[in-house]
Amino acid sequence: MLNRAADKFFFFFLLPLHLAVPALIYLGISPLRQIICFLYLAFVPGTLIIRLIKLNFQGAKRVLCSLGLSTSFLLITGFLINMAGIAGGRPESFWQAVVPVIYLATFLASIILYYRERRDDSPEEGCFSLAAYFRGLKVRDLNQLLFLTLLPVISALGASAVNIYKENRVLLFLIAIIAVTVMLIMLDRLVEAKYHRYAIVMIAIALLWHWSLITPYLVGGDVHAEFYFFKLVTQSGYWNYHISNDYNAMLSITVLPAIYSIFTGLDPLWVFKLAYPVIYSFVPLALYEIYLCQVSKKESFLSVFLFMSMVVFFSIMPALCRQQIAELFLVLFLMLLLDIKAGGFHRALLIVVFVVSMVASHYSLTYIFCFCCVFSAAAAWIEKRIPTAVPLKMLKKIRREWEESLSCRGNPAHGFLTANFITLLLVLTITWYLFISSGSIFYHVLRVGDHIYASLKDIFEIESRNPYVLQALGLSKTHGGEISWKIARYVQYVTQFFIVTGFLNTLKNIKDSSFNRTYIFMSMSVFLVLGFCVVIPQFSETLNIDRFYHIALFFLSPFCILGGKKIINIISGLMGKKISPLKRDRVLPGILACLVIAPYFLFQSGFVFEVTGSTPTSVALNQELDYHRFKTQEILGKNWLSPRINGDSKIYADIYGDRLLYEDLWGRVWRMWGDTERVPGGSYIFLRDINVNPQKIRKNEKDLYTYVDISQSSLYKNILAKGDLVYSNGACQVYVSKKGG
Repeated sequence: MLNRAADKFFFFFLLPLHLAVPALIYLGISPLRQIICFLYLAFVPGTLIIRLIKLNFQGAKRVLCSLGLSTSFLLITGFLINMAGIAGGRPESFWQAVVPVIYLATFLASIILYYRERRDDSPEEGCFSLAAYFRGLKVRDLNQLLFLTLLPVISALGASAVNIYKENRVLLFLIAIIAVTVMLIMLDRLVEAKYHRYAIVMIAIALLWHWSLITPYLVGGDVHAEFYFFKLVTQSGYWNYHISNDYNAMLSITVLPAIYSIFTGLDPLWVFKLAYPVIYSFVPLALYEIYLCQVSKKESFLSVFLFMSMVVFFSIMPALCRQQIAELFLVLFLMLLLDIKAGGFHRALLIVVFVVSMVASHYSLTYIFCFCCVFSAAAAWIEKRIPTAVPLKMLKKIRREWEESLSCRGNPAHGFLTANFITLLLVLTITWYLFISSGSIFYHVLRVGDHIYASLKDIFEIESRNPYVLQALGLSKTHGGEISWKIARYVQYVTQFFIVTGFLNTLKNIKDSSFNRTYIFMSMSVFLVLGFCVVIPQFSETLNIDRFYHIALFFLSPFCILGGKKIINIISGLMGKKISPLKRDRVLPGILACLVIAPYFLFQSGFVFEVTGSTPTSVALNQELDYHRFKTQEILGKNWLSPRINGDSKIYADIYGDRLLYEDLWGRVWRMWGDTERVPGGSYIFLRDINVNPQKIRKNEKDLYTYVDISQSSLYKNILAKGDLVYSNGACQVYVSKKGG
C-alpha cells in the first residue's frame, strides 16, 4: 500500500522548493531569492536528515533539530568541499562547487526519502498538514499570530528611523510593548500558552534587530575582525586554513556565511546583520524546551525572557557571530542530553554532530563547555562512590535524599557523560585547534593563563578586579549617583539573590526537585566559573564577565524564577496570607514578571535611562554614545585608506576606530591614545568622527572612560602637528607621521 502522505510531502513541499531555488538563483529575483534560499538552507537539509533516520521528535524540537542539523550539514559539507579543492590543487573550486554539491546532495536525499516513505505503510510521527493547521485557526488565533509577527517589523522600522531620522521613539515603543506583552502573558492575557514558542522567537528577533539594524554597517566589536576573515573567503574563493589565527579556524564565520552569501545573493555584510540574528533567535526557543523538562510552562517562558533581557543577548551577541552559531549547538546538545524520552543511537549521533560543530564554531564557548562536562561527569562519579557508612547523621540524610531522588527520577544524561564521551570531546577539541589553527588558540590560552598567574599577587586587591565585577558586587560607584542607576543596581541584585535562593532551595529539597541531576551539576559548574571571575584577578578578562554571566544564565535563569516565588511565598506567609499551591503556580509568575523581570528588562535595554534623561546605555536608543557604530564618512575614509597601505606601513586609530579598520587591514592596525607620543615614521593616523568634530579621544588604557581634547593632547603635539593631513571628508581624517615621528 502506497503512502499518500509521502506524495504530498514530496510534490507539494520538496519538489517546488527544489525547482524554485535554482530558478531564483539564476534569475536573481529579490527579495524572494533571499527569503526562500535562506529558509531552504536553514531547514530543508536538516528536515531530510531527521526523516531519513526516523528521529521521533515533534513540534519545536523537530524544528530546532532541523535547524541544527542543517547548519552542521553546511559546515561539514563546506569544509569537505574546501579540503577536496585544496587537495586537488584547485582551492578556488570551492566557490564554484559549493552550490551544485549542496543542492544535488539535498535533491538526491529528497528522492531517496520519497521512494522509501512511499512504500512505508505507517506515516511518520510528527508529520502534519500545514494547510489543515491554518484552516483550523480562528480569528483570535490569527490576531495573536499577527500581533507577535509585528514585533520584528516594528523593530526593523524603528532601527531604520534611528538610522535615517535619528528618531528613537519607535524603538522605545517596541521595548515598552515587549515588556507589557510579557506581563500580560504571565497574567494569562493577550497570548495563549500554545503560542509561547512563537512569542519567544518573535521577541528574540525584535530585540536582536533593534540593535543590529541601527546602521547599514556593522555594529559592535569582534564582528569587524570576523568580517575580515569572512571576506578572505569571498575574495579568494576558498577557505585558507593555513592562516594561523583564532578567528580563521572558526567555520562559523568563514565557510558558513560564505555558503549563505552564495546561495541567497545577500551582501556578505547583511549575512551577519540580518541572517545570523534570525538563526540565533532559535536559541531562546531551545532553552524553553530545556526548561520545560524542569519547570512549568509559565516558569519556562519567564526564565527565557530573563535570559533575553540581559543586555548581552541583544547588544553584544549580534557582534559575536561565531558565538551565535556555537550557542545554537550548545543548547541543542543540552536539549538532547536532558531529554528523558530521547535515547538510542540516533540521539548519540546527533549529540556528537552538534559537539563537533560547536568545536568548529567558537573556541571560548567550547572551553567553558568542556569544563562543565568534565565537572558534571566528575560530580556524577563522586556521587555514586560516596561511602554508604558516613559517620555524620546529617551526611547520611543528605545522601539518602539524593539516592531517593535519583531512583525516583531517571537520569539518562549521566549515562552519556562518560569517560569515553569526555575523552572524545577533548580529542576533538585538541585536534581541531592544534592542526586547523596551527596552535594559535592554544598559544592564546597559555598567554591568558600566564596573565592570570601573574595577577595572583593582587588577589587581595579589590581594584585588580574587572570594573563590571566590582559593579556586580556593589563595590563601585553608580553613574553620578543618579537615582535610576541606583534602582537598576538594586533590581540586578534582586535577580542575583533570587538565583542563589532558588538554587539553594533546589538543593535543600532535592528529593522533590524536578531538575535533572546533570542540569544541577552543570549549574554548579557555572557557579564555580562565576566564582573564579570574582576571586581570581583578571580571570574574567578571558571572555569578559558580562559574557560569562550571559552563558551562566543558560542554566541559572529558572532558579531566579523559583527563588523569586520562594521569597514571595515567604513574605506572604509572614504577612499572614498564605498562597495555595495551585494559586502559587498560576499567580506568582505574573507577580514576578510585573515587579522584577519586566523592570529588569526595561533597565537592561536602556529604556528607563532614556526616558528619565539619565546617563544612557543603549546605542540603539541614543545616537550620542561613543561606540563601535560608524558613519558613512568614516566608512569612506576607511575605503580610501585601505588600498593605499603599502609595505610595512602601520595604521593607528583609537579604541573604536581600530575595529573599523580591522575589516580590511587586520594585523596592521595599532591602538593609539591621547597620551601617545611616538609612532614609527610614515605611519597612518586614522581619526574618526568623534576625533575630528568634538576633537575628543580616550586618554589612555587605564583611564579608559576619560576623554581629552585632542588639540591639547600629547598625540597632537608630538605626532599630528608634525604630520601631514592627506585625507579629510568632514567626519574622518587621515594623517601620515613624519619620519622619526
